[in-house]
Parts: sequence; structure tokens; C-alpha cells
Amino acid sequence: MLKDWRQWWQKSEVALALVHARQGLVAVNPAMQAQLGPLGQESGPWPLNHPQLPPWCVPPPECFHGKPQVLVEQQQEQGLVVFYLPQGAEDSPTVLVAAVAQPPELVSPWQWLVSPSTEAFRHIRQQLAQRPEDPWPGMCLGNSPAATRLRAQVQLALGSNEPFLIRGPAGSGHLELARWIFQRWAPGSVGLLVLDASLLSQEMFLSTLTTFLEQEVDFPLPGAPPQNTSRMVLLHRLEQLPEELHPKLVELWQQEDSQVRWVGTWVAEGPVRESALIQLLGVLELQLVPLAQRTHDLLPMAQFLLQQEGSRVQGLAPEVQQRLQEYPWPGQWDELRQVIRRAARRAASPWIRLEDLPRALRTWEPVCEASPETIDLDRLLAQVQRRLLLYALEQSGGNKAEAARRLGLSRPQLYRRMKEVGLEP
Repeated sequence: MLKDWRQWWQKSEVALALVHARQGLVAVNPAMQAQLGPLGQESGPWPLNHPQLPPWCVPPPECFHGKPQVLVEQQQEQGLVVFYLPQGAEDSPTVLVAAVAQPPELVSPWQWLVSPSTEAFRHIRQQLAQRPEDPWPGMCLGNSPAATRLRAQVQLALGSNEPFLIRGPAGSGHLELARWIFQRWAPGSVGLLVLDASLLSQEMFLSTLTTFLEQEVDFPLPGAPPQNTSRMVLLHRLEQLPEELHPKLVELWQQEDSQVRWVGTWVAEGPVRESALIQLLGVLELQLVPLAQRTHDLLPMAQFLLQQEGSRVQGLAPEVQQRLQEYPWPGQWDELRQVIRRAARRAASPWIRLEDLPRALRTWEPVCEASPETIDLDRLLAQVQRRLLLYALEQSGGNKAEAARRLGLSRPQLYRRMKEVGLEP
């Protein structure tokens, strides 16, 4: 089995294309680029009425209604056997096109179905069988109770139209998880509105939301491929939404008759501030637990991120595994992803070593356990301060002015505190 979609897509010898009913060819793999010739070297997407697009690249209309098809396209030297495989739900407007050279002994495309002994048929069956199940997003991986519970909560969100609330500390991947759920809850839909309470004024927030809710959904003309008209409103960073807006949003919600699903994120640790809006969203809660409480999940997460990078790095050296599990990860999932990405690019061997990690992790020292009678409070606070300073500098790319801004300090204050913990200003 190949590890993920990207690896399967890139390495498949079968010519593959994803075709959207309205957008055309939205993605092609290297084998399909070769089939398309000069057209394949251009940047997509390619509309279905493109004059240079071979007719066999356009799926029959019934394929967009969930019915697979197979045909033989005769070319100068040999034919192509082309499979049209609907993706997702029956009303999904996306079709996977898979094309292979036709063996000389085949005179009918349906022989592919009745002659599984042919080498070419076995080849494409094996290639398509290598396509893995849709992987979980990285923050859901692991075997800890928190990871198991999160996956169960995500399954509930995917299986209903009820509102839900994603909770957890900053950097935990709230938006990433919400988008992942939307894409699988409403495959083929483009009706996702993200409103960030930390970026928009109250007037802009309400105006954008009202326009979205009042917008009429375009239904396809008779005979046109169906489209998914499901929509979702994602209220991001509700902890920063002014309280006076909560009742107005509840009023809009209760006035809305169309099929719009409401979702919220609470990007902070600690209890959620109760309101009528939060109660409506809290029908289902997805809890993103801090990574410091999920130490056994860190290695599966890191391996997932390495595979996403597609680099030659095979894994983590033992000392790196230990450091990842000891480090408290104040930046949560976002910090872990950034660390693995940078380390994979810096690594000079097939294994990420300690020297490949950012400075914040290389120089970090775990807080020593001590009995209540022997706690050295000054030393403990100095360790915490050093850790936060290193993290801020790392996140700022070494820019001390930016690091000071992130920490709420002036530059002289930053320099003084760096000296106090033994860091060079």
C-alpha cells in the first residue's frame, strides 16, 4: 500500500485526472501530463470545452450522477481504455478519469470486466486498489484517550447536520480541522464562509454574514450535473467576539430557513464563556487537548507530517523522539508542523537528528522534578522564561523586534530578560 494520496498520485503509471463538472480538469498526475502532450505542461485547471482537450478526458454526463463508465478510445497506434469513476457521494460533481493503453487482444471495453486475467486489467486494478482510505487530519492521530475521543467526535460531526464547537488552545488546528470536516460533510460544495472575530469589525462581521445567508443557492439547469448546495458558517475565535453580538447572531440563526450549518471555534484554554450562541453551537464539542497531555501521540503525528513533506527523510533519531515527547509544545499542532517541516528540509541524513531541530528545542531542558520541600521557584521561573523567549525568537525567525511584540515587551525589556536567562541579545 502506498502511504498517502500524494504518493499514489505521483507514482502511478496510470494516467489520472480529477474532473469537476463546472471547473473542468482540476488536477492531473505526471502520467496524464504525458498523455496530454503540450497541453499537460500548461497550468490548470483546463475547462471541459478547451479546444486541445482530448474528447476522452470529458466524462459522460451520467458519471457526474454517480454511474461509472468504461470505454475504448481509438488512437493512431493503439487504443486507450478509459475508466470514469465518480468520487464521493452520488451527487458529487467530481469524477476520477483513469486511462491505460489497450492490449491488442481486447476488441471491446467490456472485456476488461470479463477478462480479469489480462495483464493490463490486473495492472489498473492493482493501481486503483493502492488508493488508501482518506487519512485523518494530523491532530487526530494517536492512540491516547484524547485522540480516540477526538476521532469519535469528528465521526459524529460528519454523520449529522448539527452545529458543533471546536475547543482548544491557540495553534491546535481549529480551522484546519473545520475545513477538513466541511470538505467531507459536503463534498463538491464551495459554500463555506469563515468569519474571524479577531480580524473583522462588528459591522463587517454582521454584513458579511447577512449577505451570505441571504444569497440564493444556484441550482443546476435540467440535464446539468448536480452540485452539492450544502453550506456552512464557521465563526472563528468566538472568545474574541463581543458579547453584544451574540444575541444578534442567534436571531439571524433562528430566522434562517435554508440548509446552513453553523460551526464555531473557541481558541483558548479554560472554560467557555456561556451564552445563548455558545449553547446552540455546543450541541457537539470537539476537544483539542494540549499536546503536552498527548505525549504518546506525538510520534505518529510527526511521522504523518514527514509523509506530507514527501522528503527522503525516513524518520526520527531516538534522541529526537525523546525530545519531542519531553518538550511542552506551547505552540501546539502548528508549532509541531513547523518544526518537522524545517527539520526535514535541514536534515542531511535519512533521519532527523537533534542538530536539525530549531534552537528552541535543541537548547530546551526539562524542568527537574522536585519534592514540595525542595522547589527552587526562581530556577523554575527562569526555565519557563527561557523557554518562552526561545520559542518567540524561533517563531519570529530571529527578528527580536517581532519577538518582543509577540511577548508584549519593549526591545530593551526583551534584551534584559534574555541576559537574565543566559541568552545572547
